[in-house]
Amino acid sequence: MALLTTVSDMERITPQIEALVKKGLPVVSTCEELSYPWVQAPALSKRLDEAARAAGVAVLGTGVNPGFLMDALPTFLTAVCRRVERIFVKRYQDAQFRRLPFQQKIGAGLSPEQFEAKKQSGTLRHVGLTESIQMIAARMGWQLSKTEDLLSPVIAWKEVRTPDLTIPAGNALGVRQVGKGWVGEELKIELDFQAAVALEHSFDEVRIEGDPAFSSRIEGGIHGDTATCAIVLNAIPQVLRATPGLKTMLDIAPVSFFG
Repeated sequence: MALLTTVSDMERITPQIEALVKKGLPVVSTCEELSYPWVQAPALSKRLDEAARAAGVAVLGTGVNPGFLMDALPTFLTAVCRRVERIFVKRYQDAQFRRLPFQQKIGAGLSPEQFEAKKQSGTLRHVGLTESIQMIAARMGWQLSKTEDLLSPVIAWKEVRTPDLTIPAGNALGVRQVGKGWVGEELKIELDFQAAVALEHSFDEVRIEGDPAFSSRIEGGIHGDTATCAIVLNAIPQVLRATPGLKTMLDIAPVSFFG
């Protein structure tokens, strides 16, 4: 078994996984784009699937997000529904309790001009939001006509100090990223991700419109670093039991803690 935690994109992760499966190793990876790559990277997905099948092993991309909180979890919750019209997910995190590299990744401390420059270069965003939308849509049987991925800064209205950063008023505390999936003119999926230093409330919430309609909310939210480590390890038994090929969290048996 190989645990691969190197890069976030399919282009660079594909040859790394191919080298591992050729040695007969099943793979669990935290590569965000691998969580559901079939729509955004169909050729590379097919290539990995064929390589894994030829080697007789399974390959899985997972993590807390993408891989669970904003895609697999809301999909699992629809098991009690007779009808699903729309799915809304919010993940709001107070980033002052996360590692400094994470704070820098979400643009904390940047001026609006610096934030915009990083946004335009593609280096400032939560990777995997579109993949999460596609994962949900595939299981719901929704043929999406378009997706949107909208990114904006969360601006400090007063100076904020943390052990690692001093953020002046007017600079970015972090990022808000909203992903939307449409069927025709109808909004079917909305994923609202916000990570910012000194965010007042942290929570994870899923709201399902359908029959029945209901919400599920985790107060305080799930700590991303801890949960990512846990879900990667907890997925190992199910990946070892899975049939060969490229898998998503919806393809393997339910993942849980094991002692």
